[in-house]
Amino acid sequence: MSNGNGNDTYSRTASRQAEGEDSSTGLSPDYEVRKITLARGIQFHNDTAEDYAIPDYLVKKIGSDVTTLADGTITYNSDAQHVTFVITQVTAKSDFKTALETAGIHVVYCGHARFGEGMCFGDNDSPGEQWGNGTDNDTGDWRVGFPFIGLPVTSDILEHQFTINPVSGADSKPDSSDCHPHVRNVYSQLQVMDISKFDSGLTAYLGSADTSNGFWRSPNFLPVTSSSLARAVLTCSVNAFG
Repeated sequence: MSNGNGNDTYSRTASRQAEGEDSSTGLSPDYEVRKITLARGIQFHNDTAEDYAIPDYLVKKIGSDVTTLADGTITYNSDAQHVTFVITQVTAKSDFKTALETAGIHVVYCGHARFGEGMCFGDNDSPGEQWGNGTDNDTGDWRVGFPFIGLPVTSDILEHQFTINPVSGADSKPDSSDCHPHVRNVYSQLQVMDISKFDSGLTAYLGSADTSNGFWRSPNFLPVTSSSLARAVLTCSVNAFG
């Protein structure tokens, strides 16, 4: 699909008649090229996607005319639409940002939204910092949510074991309009709780937070700040997250 000089080329369908035939020789117009970047979240890597791994999933849905190139790029020609689809898969947060800032392509995120924090990237889904702030520019949350997010203590923080940014009891109660719906649903239950009453093991994930004033929380949710929101200049044609 490349002519070797960096420019993409795509085949045309030609019909050449035998010598002496009266019918016309025809050459189809170029296919439109639609480039799609599929960004896979920390729990949805292709090697763990099972029935939804591609290209197998695409073959099952649209037939055998799906080609995987040496670099992992997947192509499919739709004769009905006269379109060549070119699909690349990425798992790094920096590659996701690059895709969002690439003009003309379609970007799809496959993964969970982390209770409203945003997209999450990592090499694997084992416990660690890749579930939160990340360890480098390629891992961790791509935060696009409300300033204050409510994280389940047991099923998220303690299970995935990552450093959080809790709301100090020395600060005013977060304004309801700045809170994710999970927090709004328990807003009346929010109170400042002393660190001595926190769940066993939770203190290990408070990082450098000052614990002297306690933290705002409800029985099951711990509001955390999500102030370091992701930034990208969106120039892609379509972005679908889900």
